[in-house]
Amino acid sequence: MVHVVSKSAANVALQALLNIRVAYGSSKDIAVYQAIGLQPDQIYIIGKVSKKHRKEAVVCYKPLS
Repeated sequence: MVHVVSKSAANVALQALLNIRVAYGSSKDIAVYQAIGLQPDQIYIIGKVSKKHRKEAVVCYKPLS
């Protein structure tokens, strides 16, 4: 599992021919992971996500009771 922090880091990963199968991060990272070709079932988002992003990643969030 990889956490890429910027688009430039994503480009470096592609240039290095890394085989990234899944990635995790916040909703801010979704666009970066999509840019390197990951599908929604390969992107794991930790924390709250807006309704618009829910179909773009697997959301890992459980509100405190």
